[in-house]
Amino acid sequence: MVKQKITPREDKALYILNIAKLQIGDIILESGDSWYSNGIKLATNSQYSHAKICWSQGSCIEALSDGVHSNNIKRTLYKQPSDVKVLRYKKDITPYVDRIVSSVRSKIGTPYSTLLAIGTKIPFITDDDRKQFCSKLVALAFKDAGINLVQEAEICTPADLENSQELECVNDCIDLATQEEIEFAKSENFLEVQKKSTNFLIDECSKLANAEFLTLQDVELFLINNREFDQCFSDILQKSGYLTLLEDFEIPKNKYRYDDNELDKFLNTTDIDLIFEYELQKKLCKRHYETYIQAKNNAIDLNLKYFDLINDLYTRLVNIHCNSAERFLRRIKHKK
Repeated sequence: MVKQKITPREDKALYILNIAKLQIGDIILESGDSWYSNGIKLATNSQYSHAKICWSQGSCIEALSDGVHSNNIKRTLYKQPSDVKVLRYKKDITPYVDRIVSSVRSKIGTPYSTLLAIGTKIPFITDDDRKQFCSKLVALAFKDAGINLVQEAEICTPADLENSQELECVNDCIDLATQEEIEFAKSENFLEVQKKSTNFLIDECSKLANAEFLTLQDVELFLINNREFDQCFSDILQKSGYLTLLEDFEIPKNKYRYDDNELDKFLNTTDIDLIFEYELQKKLCKRHYETYIQAKNNAIDLNLKYFDLINDLYTRLVNIHCNSAERFLRRIKHKK
């Protein structure tokens, strides 16, 4: 889906999802008003033209016109409450969560297929099966985990998800957006910067290798079998900015999360949810640690500079977020 950019007006109410009421695995359906979105709604007889999935606290993964990426749920505003609907698996999703998250994360960077999105109701339209469209991404994540939300996940539409007997609507999760939330939604976005660096890395490696890489995993698999590209791919990795996103963007913007003195100063002027911040950093540490284990094994087994750089990245990320989690935990204990 091509998402609509909303320019907030002071005399117009805007709405936002309450992330405290969302769970990992929740499915978010959205209604766009572009010609393309209207075409999907008309073809599927549905109010909704886009689907995305919650995969961590406050974050979703979705297939947009520039590919599959993670985005902050708080950066999407809605003109009216009916423009969004949240669906949840009726049974206990806990045993399936890790596999659902693993499935959608593995698709990050994959191109979006307009042909497939339009062709879900037009059988003769086909495209590369590895390319994604929004509702297919969601349905396949559940299917990969062993849950069949719809009969045919590969050609699933937002309407199919809305009508799934395996899902139920989550009520009371849409709030009137505050001015602060509106300003945040409009502010510079770390995930957009991450998206650009990821796309740059994939595109430049594709050009150099004269191949079509859809994901970072494609780049890595090619390199394992074509070791002569190690130095060139490593240079592109460093040039992309992918390795220093946290230090270049996130840390300068949110210094209080990464420095004791900055946190003390911040707490003197601002009331923040220390438990939320602690849980956020703990989850980031856990997620990066899982990737770090794989990166470490690759660096040892493959003896390639590219994987050494990735290993260094995730070593830093684990240390940074673990230290940050401990920082907030100390403040929580002190407060008690």
